[in-house]
Amino acid sequence: MLWKHAGVLIAAALCAQLCSAQGAAPAQRQKAGPPIPSAVGEKSPCGDWSAWHDHMPGKKPTLHVTGLCTFPTGGYKVTLKRVVPPGINPKILVLDLKIVKPTGEVTQQITKQKATFTEQTNQVFTDVQIRPDNVTVPVKITQ
Repeated sequence: MLWKHAGVLIAAALCAQLCSAQGAAPAQRQKAGPPIPSAVGEKSPCGDWSAWHDHMPGKKPTLHVTGLCTFPTGGYKVTLKRVVPPGINPKILVLDLKIVKPTGEVTQQITKQKATFTEQTNQVFTDVQIRPDNVTVPVKITQ
């Protein structure tokens, strides 16, 4: 009986927190949300990856990689950087996804941010691997 009473109190407290959070203005400022990602092997909040190598005439061939990241608050920074030294297979470009958490006060609203990588190169890649998620994205050729 005591456990049942404690469960009701916990549920009421959680409901009160959620109800007050939903009534708050979207631009309300609070401390930064949870870390993303914080543990080795934890998946990033990024996905919807695409890669294409633009070989259109009149300009230098350019490789493009994009993805979309979703964060619990504003203020996050996202970059994709080429891994040095490169991987074993020269046809696969390996990129590191870097996420910098916000410091200080941030807006408490879910935000989406593009992760992009662009490089002028004649080197032909069949795939792009994005770490730490180890997602492999095929490279489309546009001409």
